[in-house]
Amino acid sequence: FVDPLGRPFHLSTADEGVIIGQVFPQQQQTVYTRFGDWFVVLGARGR
Repeated sequence: FVDPLGRPFHLSTADEGVIIGQVFPQQQQTVYTRFGDWFVVLGARGR
């Protein structure tokens, strides 16, 4: 699982089949969720 700031706070082990935890929905969008892969494509074209 990942906390609201993007830091991992629980990593599964090889023995765990399922991890149960809380999900923290966010109201704001990140650059990636807003523009998708376009900013990556445009950045790669600028090289």
